[in-house]
Amino acid sequence: MNHTVIERDDSFLMAYREWFDSSACKDKCSWLMNQFELYKSLPKEVDKSLRFLINQSSVGIHWKFTDADTLLEAQFFMEFFRDQIQSIGYQKQLADIRIFETSNGLETIERYYLKPPFKLDEAEKKQQQFGNIILSSTLVNEKYVDFQCLCHFFIDRQYTEVEPIQYLFEIILENG
Repeated sequence: MNHTVIERDDSFLMAYREWFDSSACKDKCSWLMNQFELYKSLPKEVDKSLRFLINQSSVGIHWKFTDADTLLEAQFFMEFFRDQIQSIGYQKQLADIRIFETSNGLETIERYYLKPPFKLDEAEKKQQQFGNIILSSTLVNEKYVDFQCLCHFFIDRQYTEVEPIQYLFEIILENG
């Protein structure tokens, strides 16, 4: 196993900036938002590369990129989600890469762990906003990438109620 900090080189950052300003980014953001809307009314009709996860203590998205041309796009989306989430005050607590040798081959896992700013409401409850957010991508043998954005929150009287995931997706995807 190898464990390091995520560092993006200048060529990656330049390519990311070009992608971020492109119509391809805006089109994919619109598509993803449309898929989420579709999920709410006709969940079985959502594209097979996506899974929306909603349960009692976490919500999020799991997106599988299987085309070799989209492997870089998966990394771009990870950076994009991180940038958009940090723009609303979230702080990066962790940015790491782990490389494992598994029965499937070489797996590379990149993760960002983001926490909301510490704020108390009038009742002295901790504001969760969308909860703690983990962005991760798993690359297996340079063949496919799984990208996940998972929001984990507390159901506890010390914390405010979490805001709906719809709002987070709007912040991320409609501002892209």
